[in-house]
Amino acid sequence: RWRCWWLNVAAGRRIARHGDAVGYPDDEPVPRASVSRDDSPSPLAMVMHHIRPDVRGASMSRPNRPKLGVHLSNHGPSGDSLVLARLAEEEALDTVWLSEDLYFRGAMPIAGAIAATTGRIEIGLGVVTPQLRHAALLAMEAAALVDIAGPRIIVGVGAGVAARVKAIGLDSYSPLGAVREVVDVLRRLLAGETVTRTEGSQPAADLALSFSALPPAPPIYVAAVGPRALVQAGRIADGAMLSILSSRRQIAWATDKVRSGAIEASREPGMPIAVYLPMAIAAQLSDAIASL
Repeated sequence: RWRCWWLNVAAGRRIARHGDAVGYPDDEPVPRASVSRDDSPSPLAMVMHHIRPDVRGASMSRPNRPKLGVHLSNHGPSGDSLVLARLAEEEALDTVWLSEDLYFRGAMPIAGAIAATTGRIEIGLGVVTPQLRHAALLAMEAAALVDIAGPRIIVGVGAGVAARVKAIGLDSYSPLGAVREVVDVLRRLLAGETVTRTEGSQPAADLALSFSALPPAPPIYVAAVGPRALVQAGRIADGAMLSILSSRRQIAWATDKVRSGAIEASREPGMPIAVYLPMAIAAQLSDAIASL
């Protein structure tokens, strides 16, 4: 029912213990990665070695397989993210996702460095907030990344954490409206259009990029949690990103909401759905739980 997974492995750290990956019931949240600093093998190598064979086999061999990626937090040193991104490419993962939690490290320089030091893996911004970046700036940054990495770039946008947005006085617009408006203006700018808007969070007066349209523009994913946001993602986005710790039942429900939005907008309903799969790796289930 969904097309993308990505593992949540903390940047710059090592898996503490390893063994068989464990499955969880449909409605039980999956724990986060168990990590510590030591000299053990890279977390990505260990995850790929010990992940359940049916999951890894599906990811690596079937023509319509889900993509398997890794999420790198911006809470740690940026250099660690570069190391892990190269490891992700070596381990044949499909995508590296970069978060931009407000007031931690910025995602764009890290994305550019990864783009310049890898050659195959997709690089997803997952996600940046429209309240902090006007669509014009986001279009400029996306275009620069595409210049370096070509079609490997995915632009993810989301409303962000309300309290963090409020701290800089940028919470006056509806989160749903801010996401919708930034996607609209961003898409039009990247297509080479001139945009004029007098209302909302993305004002523009005869605004256009000063270079040719990208061939093609990167896909735009939208992070969504609630039903209205999920339906909106289906209407406007090229892919949707779901809440962390979603159960299988939650994923099925959210996928139906995204699909309904796409159908309402007469769009292709089978868009990619990206889902966090946080993991704890240990020989025994009890050890994995205890390590959290």
